Parts: sequence; structure tokens; C-alpha cells
Amino acid sequence: MAWTEATRRRYCRDGLRYASNLTDLEWALIAPFMSAPRDKFVGIDYALVMMACEPARRIHSASAAG
Repeated sequence: MAWTEATRRRYCRDGLRYASNLTDLEWALIAPFMSAPRDKFVGIDYALVMMACEPARRIHSASAAG
């Protein structure tokens, strides 16, 4: 397929930062096929995470003190 003046205008990427960026119209076309974003932190027990970090914090603070 040869590039015509009509196809050059239609597929022009000059207004985008990168040639691979999508326009709003292109996003609208693929949006129905995209999965919903997921929160990767759902279900994490932050108290358990803090308890797991406690021994490392104690070692670090003891070495800094003396």
C-alpha cells in the first residue's frame, strides 16, 4: 500500500509525543477490550507487613546508635 496524501493526513502522528501514543479516538476504539484496572494492594494486612519489618528496623536503629 502506497501512502497517499489522504492516508498521510489520517495517520499523521505529529501532534503526539511518541509515534506509538494513541489518540483519544484510538483509545475509544480499544477501550471496550481493555480489562479493568486492579488494585494490587487489595487484601494486604498492613499490620502484618509492619510486624515483619520490625526486626530489620531494630537492627538498623541499634547499629546507627552505636
